[in-house]
Amino acid sequence: MTDAYDTDSPAAQLRDLFREIKARAFAADKSLTLRKVADRAGMTSAGHLSNVLNGKRTPTPATAEAFARAMGATGHEVERIVRLAERAQAVAEETPGPARVPHLLKPAPPGFVGRSEDLSVLSALAGLLHRGAPKPSVTRVSGLGGVGKTWFVLHWAHLHLAKFPGGQLYADLRGFTDNAEPAGPGEVLPRFLRALGVAPGAVPEDVDDQVLLYQDVTRGRRLLVVLDNVAEVAQIEQLLPDGPSAVVVTSRNHLTDLLVGHTAGAMQLGALTDAESRKLLVAGPVAARAAAEPDSLAELLAICAGLPLALSIVRAQAVIQAKWPLSEVVAYYRDAPSPVDVMSNSGESADLRHIFWSEFNRFSSGVRSAFLALGLCPGVEVDLAGAASLLSRPAVETAELLQALVRKSLLEQPARDRFRMHDLLWSFAARRAVEELSPVEQAAGRRRLAASLLAGAHAGQLQLSPHRPAITLDGPSAGVIAQRPDGDAMDWFDTRYATLTALQEYADAQRWDAEVWQLAWSLDDYHYRRGMVNAHERAWRRGLAAATRSGEPHAAALARLCLGNILARSGRTEEALALLRAALDFFEQAGDVANLAQTHRALHLGTPDDDSTAKLHHAQHSLHLFRELGDPVWIAVALNALGETHALAGEPGAARGHSLEALRLHSDLDNEPGQAAALDSLGIAAAAAGDPAEAEERYRAAVALYRRLRNVSSEVNTLIRLGEVLADLPGRAEDARTEWTRAAVLLGQQGRDAEADEVRRRIAAL
Repeated sequence: MTDAYDTDSPAAQLRDLFREIKARAFAADKSLTLRKVADRAGMTSAGHLSNVLNGKRTPTPATAEAFARAMGATGHEVERIVRLAERAQAVAEETPGPARVPHLLKPAPPGFVGRSEDLSVLSALAGLLHRGAPKPSVTRVSGLGGVGKTWFVLHWAHLHLAKFPGGQLYADLRGFTDNAEPAGPGEVLPRFLRALGVAPGAVPEDVDDQVLLYQDVTRGRRLLVVLDNVAEVAQIEQLLPDGPSAVVVTSRNHLTDLLVGHTAGAMQLGALTDAESRKLLVAGPVAARAAAEPDSLAELLAICAGLPLALSIVRAQAVIQAKWPLSEVVAYYRDAPSPVDVMSNSGESADLRHIFWSEFNRFSSGVRSAFLALGLCPGVEVDLAGAASLLSRPAVETAELLQALVRKSLLEQPARDRFRMHDLLWSFAARRAVEELSPVEQAAGRRRLAASLLAGAHAGQLQLSPHRPAITLDGPSAGVIAQRPDGDAMDWFDTRYATLTALQEYADAQRWDAEVWQLAWSLDDYHYRRGMVNAHERAWRRGLAAATRSGEPHAAALARLCLGNILARSGRTEEALALLRAALDFFEQAGDVANLAQTHRALHLGTPDDDSTAKLHHAQHSLHLFRELGDPVWIAVALNALGETHALAGEPGAARGHSLEALRLHSDLDNEPGQAAALDSLGIAAAAAGDPAEAEERYRAAVALYRRLRNVSSEVNTLIRLGEVLADLPGRAEDARTEWTRAAVLLGQQGRDAEADEVRRRIAAL
């Protein structure tokens, strides 16, 4: 890749020219400072100017022009600076970056033993032993619960990473986890598409469109796709990639339809051999006792029946009880009571059930409580703060109890304060919780967990959108430890999204109305940024119903605003406007200026373009209210909306003035998304004023910035407008064709088929 700042690059030339102008200006005026230059440019951030001058930031053309004029550049220098800034942005976008290679596999499992023949069979079925070009393959690996299917496949996958240069995808489909919704394409595909390099805003909301895009971005790539814990073929048919990829599916079922319909290879994973089981069981500190007590070792091997999960649990007990002879470890499991009234349909063997019961019946009261609490989780993973809230115990004490389960190999610890349980153990814990905890205890624990996660989601939402009017949560009740995103909020939401959704659904069923609508609010920006339009709408429909039931008029108005905003963006104008007008009436009467401004903004968005009077009314009101609040971010957003509205109304002069003001403010705030939107609005204004040269310049600058920000949805809208300007210019039909062709491709990738067809009709008419 070319260095953006090599000596001949436009960025380097721009940096050097700025330094020349600065040196001349500061030599002529000894009192001049970066602060004064920034003030002259109409910007409050001297830091942004410093970054431009030292080459850390490439400014937009408008910002570059403002800085140049503020330092007394000549007219010729200003023109050259603007051209260099435009070229630097274009180069940054046209320079190919490294291909996005996904790495979603879990880490390689420790302590793997044996299965050499099985490893070779899987390699053959996946096409790794064939000569010639790689071919697509689908392989089903089936076997009893606890036999180590995931353990085996992950070990095999990490042995052969180099064979899959396109990357690796992994998803747990939760097909055998009791009381948890199985995962399907609608949950898995957006994560796969983002890992493959599709911008969040470009992920279509419709699953069928996601499938088409998935097929497109996987075509020709040599990927490994591991689909774990699949109960039925319908879960994964839409997750099979195009191209020469290898798909490995694990299941406790035979999935006959997969074998027939997709000509999949199949292998049945059996128990470990005695030699393999022995190697796993006697490693490390158990070895000496095993050599001294061969008969006891043989009994332990018989108890474990060659199941890696059982062997891991039994070995952990032998390591913990380092002073016990193996005969006592045998007695620990052999003599344990094993009720027969549960666990007959879980897919695990009787030997494994017996081991679970042996451990459970000998738990201390604290560890038993922790184990039962984990059974109340809506999934197999939980944070330390969530587990402590379930137990209503301090985090330090809870950590000690969970570590006891980790030491027994009954719990995994994938991160410092995060824990995961094998789905068979989780199912066992869930059934024990139902049997041994009263309904009141179960509900109280889950409500504390919901409060813990809600606090984390609320904090994450504030991180994603700090300028948005915030809701206030009640202080945490007794026993609740509030979670907080540690680092990037989007990553925090990604790892907990399934749990948050399940909790909102559970809270809705329990009529915990406050938690329902507050979870919808706290997931709002996450849903929007991930492009999860359907899930976003479902969350707020539950939220609106809950807020209405609660009798809290402010909560109900807020829910109408948020749901109306979603519907307005998706073009469902009639329902959107009804909800937003009801919200407007309430916020006006309540004197809630912040949410009133947001409602006018949403009404501006939802009002049809042909009703220019109403659009202008809402744009002006939102700007007035944001100025009353004094928030520069929202003032800039409202200015831009007002500029676009004037352009649509045929008032290019007013449109240009408002959009220029928005651009200066966004540049001052170093808000690149806002700068891109303002540049686009300036293009609209220039086109309306009959100035195609300026319109093209502004649109191209906006496209370059949108592309760098990976805002594909906005990029394509600007490309369409750019094509319209070019199509009206003599001799520019081929340029219009180029821009519209790119727009049609992007529209197709986003599932906007009707718009793509319209653009293709325009191309055909050129």
